[in-house]
Amino acid sequence: MTRENLVGLPHRVLNEAMRVGINVDESDASAVFFHVDQKTIYSKVGEAFENQIEMMDTKDALEKYPWLKERMWTLVDKDKDEYTWEVAESWSGGYFMYIKPDAKVTFPLQSCLMITTENSRQRVHNIIIAGEGSESQILTTCAQHQETREGAHLGVSEVWVEDRAKLSFTMVHHWAPETVVRPRTGVRVGDSAEFVSNYICFTPVKDLQMEPKALCDGEGSKAIFNSVLYVQPGSNVDLGSWTVLNGRGSVTELNTRAITRANSHLISRGTIDGNNDDCRGHLECRGLLLDEESVLEAIPILRASKSGAELSHEAAIGKLSEEGITYLMSRGLSRDEAVGVLIRGFMDISIMGLSPGVRQEIEKIIDLVASVS
Repeated sequence: MTRENLVGLPHRVLNEAMRVGINVDESDASAVFFHVDQKTIYSKVGEAFENQIEMMDTKDALEKYPWLKERMWTLVDKDKDEYTWEVAESWSGGYFMYIKPDAKVTFPLQSCLMITTENSRQRVHNIIIAGEGSESQILTTCAQHQETREGAHLGVSEVWVEDRAKLSFTMVHHWAPETVVRPRTGVRVGDSAEFVSNYICFTPVKDLQMEPKALCDGEGSKAIFNSVLYVQPGSNVDLGSWTVLNGRGSVTELNTRAITRANSHLISRGTIDGNNDDCRGHLECRGLLLDEESVLEAIPILRASKSGAELSHEAAIGKLSEEGITYLMSRGLSRDEAVGVLIRGFMDISIMGLSPGVRQEIEKIIDLVASVS
């Protein structure tokens, strides 16, 4: 279903989308997509980008492009686990994004996958193809309406970054305290191509487990995974990223910054496989515990099958600096204000290379989180 403009969407859907960073001013987006519960309710490409982008529900894309059936389930195994199997057996759609060869998309493509019904199990299959030589940014939010507390999101995503393409993919998760979340993502990066994944989650979630996997198959291919997490009380999060360096001159960086609070548990994983004599990878995890009731585990894994592979990792877990808090308090801030300033600094998103508009919206969320910490 397509509407002429976003004003026609349900008011509570628009309000929730704005709260999690979606800009409803269509002039600031190349394309906009909304999938609510089990149905796509809006999909539109801006007039200026009609010859550069295609965006539609995945089921519609399968009808339009028969060859797409041959690509589906090649980067994610449908028998990987019970969740991928469930999506394969019963899925409601998802987004299909095709950035055409050599297209230079100056505004982000925006998508919002939202749960608004209590106890709903949302099952989607998303496909992204960044054509040869294209450059684009995607901002996708997976959210739950604040009036619902319990549900499940099962999302399969397959991403092809073709030769010489550059794709920046930013995902913001905004869940509820009793929600189970199971994303399953596979990425293939071609010759001289670059894929940047930015993941942000600051809200409570009952149980989240994800480990996107990128295959750097192309010569000179590059994959970067950046994650910034604020794990709220009662949340159980098992988050990882995994890059396989197959191509000559392939490179990867895995960066995680995480904060845990009372009665929360975070496992931060990172895996790099070096399968070429000329490949490089670095993994870094920095964590803060705000109290003695949370648990943070960092699990870096480096595997090299070729002698020329250069792989490294750093991991550090600590607490907020009392010296820093004292200094800020001496400058006139209260203790709570000082803690908020340090948290904002720790959750620095400058490493993500976001466009100014996307960065501004995410910084609003960080300010809100820091102010109530």
